[in-house]
Amino acid sequence: KLAVLLIVLAATAAAYEKDGEVLVLHDADFPQVVNELQYVMLEFYAPWCGHCKKLEPIYKEAASMLAERNSPELECDTVKLAKINSIEEKQVSSDYGVQGFPTLYFMLNGTKVKYNGDRTKEAIVGWVEKKIYPSTREIS
Repeated sequence: KLAVLLIVLAATAAAYEKDGEVLVLHDADFPQVVNELQYVMLEFYAPWCGHCKKLEPIYKEAASMLAERNSPELECDTVKLAKINSIEEKQVSSDYGVQGFPTLYFMLNGTKVKYNGDRTKEAIVGWVEKKIYPSTREIS
């Protein structure tokens, strides 16, 4: 079951436009991605925003780090990072109440959690991992 689920999720994520390991989402495919993926971080950005431009390479590096950290503890593929151009994709940005840039949300099993942490790859990866991994581990 797990192998089939991983293959389906990998094929699903591969079907979307990507910028490195970051999924590039649009109004049309956004609902499907959020429904199909158990863990997805969303960056709502504006192409002209200086903070967004500064975050872009950091966000890509965080996505690559997370992609390399597949874990048997998770019953699905690792978390995906996605970005949405709020200037072009107005509907989903409006639905999510985006008012400033960049705005980061983490979708955890369909629940939206705002990310207000530091904008470093280590901070993003660490925060996400705290959300998706069990808080305790059995030591034998």
